[in-house]
Amino acid sequence: MSNDKDNLNMSALTAALNEEDRAGLVNALKDKLQNLAGQHSDVLENLTPAVRKRVEVLREIQNQHDEIEAKFFEERAALEAKYQKLYQPFYTKRCEIVTGVVEVEGLPEEVKTEQGADKAAQEKGVPDFWLIALKNNEITAEEITERDEGALKYLKDIKWNRVEEPKGFKLEFFFDENPYFKNTVLTKTYHMIDEDEPILEKAIGTEIEWYPGKCLTQKILKKKPKKGSKNTKPITKTEDCESFFNFFSPPQVPEDEDDLDDDMADELQGQMEHDYDIGSTIKEKIISHAVSWFTGEAVDPDDLEMDEDDDDEIDEDDEEDEDDDEDDDEDEDDDDEEDDEDEEAELGKRRRKKKSGRSQVAEGQQGERPAECKQHYILFTFLIAWLTVLLTVKAMFLFLFEAKKKSKSDGNASSEEGMSKKEIALQQALDQITSSFGKGSIMWLGRAVSPRDVPVYSTGSFALDVALGVGGLPKGRVVEIYGPEASGKTTLALHVIAEAQKQGGTCVFVDAEHALDSSLAKAIGVNTENLLLSQPDCGEQALSLVDTLIRSGSVDVIVVDSVAALVPKGELEGEMGDAHMAMQARLMSQALRKLSHSLSLSQTLLIFINQVRAKLSTFGGFGGPTEVTCGGNALKFYASMRLNIRRVGLVKKGEDTIGSQVAVKIVKNKLAPPFRTAQFELEFGKGICKVTEIIELSIKHKFIAKNGTFYNLNGKNYHGKEALKKFLRLNEPVQEELMTKLKEKLIVDEAADKESESEEEEDSGRVLVSSESTDDEAPAPVVAAAAAAGVES
Repeated sequence: MSNDKDNLNMSALTAALNEEDRAGLVNALKDKLQNLAGQHSDVLENLTPAVRKRVEVLREIQNQHDEIEAKFFEERAALEAKYQKLYQPFYTKRCEIVTGVVEVEGLPEEVKTEQGADKAAQEKGVPDFWLIALKNNEITAEEITERDEGALKYLKDIKWNRVEEPKGFKLEFFFDENPYFKNTVLTKTYHMIDEDEPILEKAIGTEIEWYPGKCLTQKILKKKPKKGSKNTKPITKTEDCESFFNFFSPPQVPEDEDDLDDDMADELQGQMEHDYDIGSTIKEKIISHAVSWFTGEAVDPDDLEMDEDDDDEIDEDDEEDEDDDEDDDEDEDDDDEEDDEDEEAELGKRRRKKKSGRSQVAEGQQGERPAECKQHYILFTFLIAWLTVLLTVKAMFLFLFEAKKKSKSDGNASSEEGMSKKEIALQQALDQITSSFGKGSIMWLGRAVSPRDVPVYSTGSFALDVALGVGGLPKGRVVEIYGPEASGKTTLALHVIAEAQKQGGTCVFVDAEHALDSSLAKAIGVNTENLLLSQPDCGEQALSLVDTLIRSGSVDVIVVDSVAALVPKGELEGEMGDAHMAMQARLMSQALRKLSHSLSLSQTLLIFINQVRAKLSTFGGFGGPTEVTCGGNALKFYASMRLNIRRVGLVKKGEDTIGSQVAVKIVKNKLAPPFRTAQFELEFGKGICKVTEIIELSIKHKFIAKNGTFYNLNGKNYHGKEALKKFLRLNEPVQEELMTKLKEKLIVDEAADKESESEEEEDSGRVLVSSESTDDEAPAPVVAAAAAAGVES
């Protein structure tokens, strides 16, 4: 009975909604949700009542703006639909001409005669029109195989239509009757989550009804039976193969997300992105400009610029002559020199002949030429004379250049002496690349900047800087800091910001978790007044502002806390419990592809803080990783360094716990040997205890003597570690002196370790590590150069 009552109420509510303005109700609900979200905002809670009132008015203005923006999207969609109808007659006429349904006017008479003489061999329309158009586009050409061309010859038209519910578009491929499949129309439909910012939800293809033995997406493999087998017939096996017609069987997201691990999700994401690229290219480029793609006129602007550059190189005779001379032998150089002189002489002879001819005409008509013509004649004669002088100077320059080059070759003073033709060709290619793309676009790895000279920002921990091998975190790179909760990830990132600010750097903290403790940042040494803070609403907004800041080239360090909190917009706007498989991984993959290039140009250090999740798919625990980071695998590949930070103990003072002992394992390092580990103390509310690091390392390297509870430094005894720590905190010069001694000691030890390692490698074989090892697994025999600094390998 209650169920009937609920159904009645729902039907009444639906009828009421149909009668009222639904748009107004939706906006009211949005306002209510925003108000509820605003009540819990830390920013609004810290505002005074007067300022809060002003913010409320601003939010009302924003809502009015959003209403107008919604109307803009509606009108834009209507405008696109309107012009799509205006385009349709042109597409129809194009199809009629291509298929030969309609003949164009003004056909030459001889063509008409030929067609009338042999109607059986008459060529209708434009043969292979769509096949050639698709092959001339780089994206679609990669999908077409030789086997596909026979079927695509029957393609007579391609159309696209807008789909309203759900949002998206549909492609239609119209075929003539053909010997490959029964279908006359093949369709491909794309459903989008948001049309304004296209996020693909799914793609729907068409099941192709292939004739027997004509399937282009599969190939038949025949294998002879084994000798002695009773079955004498060959064994046939079908196997999937590459084909353009795989486009009509798009990749699908499984209903159960648990069936996919991160690697499979990333692979599926890449397949879906590639499939959408093909569909959007056909819709936006090929259909609207099919004739240009057929004729080859539809080329990218980059290709045009390259063609212009090639033309400029052809026009520059000096560079062409120089390249030819460098490729030839000495005897051929002499012949080229004589040919150039003959060409210059012939050119000068022709110009003198033209000049003398003009002079004779001028003399014959001198009595009839008016004054203005005389002035023009004098000016023209002057220009000819000046051009002759320039050509003479050019000939002299070429002669001197060739003579100088020949003298260098004869005197064995040329830089190319002893170089083979292959080496000379390589040098010429390197010079051409440098002139086209700038210095540093290609270089010899061993002659480039050594890893030791890479500009870095200190981590705030001396032991960790040593373990990293380059003295800190490198500029212009991506760094990932991950670990379990309360392990010190944010604290370590704040120390990097503090060290960068000491060097005058501008830093940004993207607080996606909305949990930054400003008091902790101040205690660590961060200048909060000069720290830019952003608390984005969604992952797209966070990564977009990061991209904008990096492209500006004015920011030195950006910290994103954390990857797990970068929630995609589609997930925020969806319902609780909805499936949003790999949406965050796709978002991170797309963002990192854009950010990686900008980082190298701006030299911005980008730090991603990440969380770990238990990996339930580990098979029985036999060596597999038990944890996995959030956001997919893209960050693992793009990161130059990955630091795994974990709490390994507690620091106590009496019965009170005042801090934690943490270990940072360098899981990945592109600039130095990985798998090193550094340990240090984190004091609650203060950060890394640098004084404790100095004391422990100094004791290890005998700069401080320890006898029981007494510590001896520079001949003076201190009772207990706290007394020594207090002394060092009050005496910065003593700290600097110990730091200098430790650095010098570590450099000497590292050089000695390298020599011993090279000797050991000659005597013993290398230890192999399974390719199935996880990121957190390090080869046991690896000896780190920084082991002497309290850094474990």
